[in-house]
Amino acid sequence: MNLDDLKAEWSMEMQRAEPTNDFRFEGVKRQVAELRRGIRFGSFWMVFSLIGVSVIEVFVQFVSLDGAGWMSKLGAAAWVAFTFWLVVVLRRSVKVNRSDDWTLRSRLEIEIERTQKHRDTWSRVVAWYLAPMMCAVVLSGLGGSHDKTGGYAPGPVGWVLFATCVALFAFVYWLCRREIRKKLDPLLSRLKRLHAELIGSETGPL
Repeated sequence: MNLDDLKAEWSMEMQRAEPTNDFRFEGVKRQVAELRRGIRFGSFWMVFSLIGVSVIEVFVQFVSLDGAGWMSKLGAAAWVAFTFWLVVVLRRSVKVNRSDDWTLRSRLEIEIERTQKHRDTWSRVVAWYLAPMMCAVVLSGLGGSHDKTGGYAPGPVGWVLFATCVALFAFVYWLCRREIRKKLDPLLSRLKRLHAELIGSETGPL
């Protein structure tokens, strides 16, 4: 099958699909494209910021600070490990198992799978993002307190930083739940309804 045949098949399938549903497929495509851009943008800055923190932590604890203790160094290593872990999770969240055979049905199934994976990933943000980051923050904070004072109990500044981190983590969790409710769930529902309409048009009346 050459490219012209594929284009003709795509055009015929689009013409079959359009009369069978009330959805605007172009609107769904724009919504999917907007979601992809937002996820790529957010993922880039998440990874970029963690790389920066990891580089600074490694430089401070292993290079410039001669008296860094084992917990401070462990905290730096935790930031590096967390960065690699985040890259793995984000890559898995965009990888789909379905193959694209240049049909509208396969494109919809790919987007349904990808959107569902995004939803599942961000609904578990505590497990793969907030909890590991909190561990790295605690290790770095307690290690820094021990290096300065000889004790592990944080001072007033340390407690303020911990409280700020908890507040930020709570905000991130709320924001993720809000994005799921307002963007991912409605888009996933639209894709599934459009897919059901397409399947109905392909099978026809029984």
